[in-house]
Amino acid sequence: MIATILAQVDLPANWPQTVKTEAGVIGLLCIGVLVLTFVKLCKSVFGRKPPMDEQLHQVVKLLRGEIHREKNSSLKEFKLKLSPVIDRLAKAETDIEEIQTDRVRKWESLTVKIGEVANDVSYLRGIKKGEAR
Repeated sequence: MIATILAQVDLPANWPQTVKTEAGVIGLLCIGVLVLTFVKLCKSVFGRKPPMDEQLHQVVKLLRGEIHREKNSSLKEFKLKLSPVIDRLAKAETDIEEIQTDRVRKWESLTVKIGEVANDVSYLRGIKKGEAR
């Protein structure tokens, strides 16, 4: 039905005018695309950017993980370096305690012997004094 109506309509075609109109429409479409592209680029360059919370959170999380790993590795390294020193200190402390107990025991025995010698000397002095009388 539409084909029969269009077949009955006889439009005179002015080809130069039609070409100019089509070129104008294509030109307007190109200008529109250029304007929209320019607006999009301006928004991406000068527009407000979304918050960087997620990116910052990821960076902070990565950095905390690295810090934690470095801290643990440093602690392990220090423990490995300090463990022989700690063992030597513990051995030195036990040696010092043994020396102190030995010193106290020897001092007590020397005190007893000194007391015995003092008694013997006083006894001998008493005899000498008694003989002199």
